[in-house]
Amino acid sequence: MKILTYNILNPYHAVKWKTAEGLNQEGGDNWGAWRAEAVLANLSGSGFDVACLQEVNATNATWLKAHFSLASHALHETDEPLGAHGTAVLYHPDRVELVQAHRLSSQGSPERVGACADLRDLASGRVIRCVSVHLKGYNPYEEDIPTKRASQQTGDLELLSYLDQARSLPGEPDGVAILGDFNEDEHEMARVRSRQAVLLEEGFEWDHVIDVTETRTGRKIDWALYKSLTAEGVASLQHARPEQRLEASDHALTGFSLTFR
Repeated sequence: MKILTYNILNPYHAVKWKTAEGLNQEGGDNWGAWRAEAVLANLSGSGFDVACLQEVNATNATWLKAHFSLASHALHETDEPLGAHGTAVLYHPDRVELVQAHRLSSQGSPERVGACADLRDLASGRVIRCVSVHLKGYNPYEEDIPTKRASQQTGDLELLSYLDQARSLPGEPDGVAILGDFNEDEHEMARVRSRQAVLLEEGFEWDHVIDVTETRTGRKIDWALYKSLTAEGVASLQHARPEQRLEASDHALTGFSLTFR
């Protein structure tokens, strides 16, 4: 069961923050000109069973539904309606069946949300709860540690909220996968209660591959972790990094394949 994560770069914010991958030569939005088709080609060629997406706006969610099966989509609340975007979970209906979908909320930052879906792998019969997250970012280069810790807290609490809800939702999945843009790289894993460390302490596993997922900075900030909840859900993880056009977004597709034992 191949589960991937992909931040597709919201066109509005590409222009607002002058993110090169989302701009044409005049500094305007290039989504309609070519980038949408490149994102589509990356997803279509990846062979995903489940894809957890970030920075999906309402228009792009409709566009995605025309090409894929959309299990769940949740928009963050914002004071910039044109820039509203959120998280989504896609699935391949020939290989995966939707059991139920949910919207997760955050106590750390109430306007932020996660998309969640229980999906049955048709080959094995296992049901996996897939959670797509886009955690609040901060300045990773801040040298004043108290200031940095204060800015990290919002995203830390956001992750804890999603984790608590993923535990308490109805249903009896065989495992839970949390994937997405953590806005935190591998160098932060050494800090007490880092976003990755919280999940590892909870029994989640990862594939131990440090691949660059934010190509502009050379950092790995997109993560995929898995925890089995039943004996049937125990699985080995193999890193998955599909061939792709990296210029389609400022993030790369990454994730893992689960092989159930």
